[in-house]
Amino acid sequence: MQVPIWKEGEYLFASLLTGLSDVEFLHFYDNLIHQVTVHKPKGVIVDASYVDILDSYATRMLNEMAVGVKKEGGMIVVIGLRSDVFSAMNQLGLNLKIESVPTVKEALTKLNHQYDDTMKSNG
Repeated sequence: MQVPIWKEGEYLFASLLTGLSDVEFLHFYDNLIHQVTVHKPKGVIVDASYVDILDSYATRMLNEMAVGVKKEGGMIVVIGLRSDVFSAMNQLGLNLKIESVPTVKEALTKLNHQYDDTMKSNG
């Protein structure tokens, strides 16, 4: 299954509609990094509200996406990560090194704040 990625204003959005196989996550990674390189968004919002579990590979891929997006001057925020999924990740010792917030509104606030801070320090 291909993960839908779309541009809305100065942001890219992606929605994980279901759990992905390792190969599907790799395709998602490649596609997202390509879209970030083309569009140069302020940030990326990944909706994980439909995901039942993030295994070690998925967690690592999301962390690597964050590094790739950061190299292009952006930031990733995950929204909708359910508390039971987050709890299971902690029990497995998996550390998601990406900001996670419940809603799109909070993600946009966080991305705008981060972007403003970056511009102040670079300007």
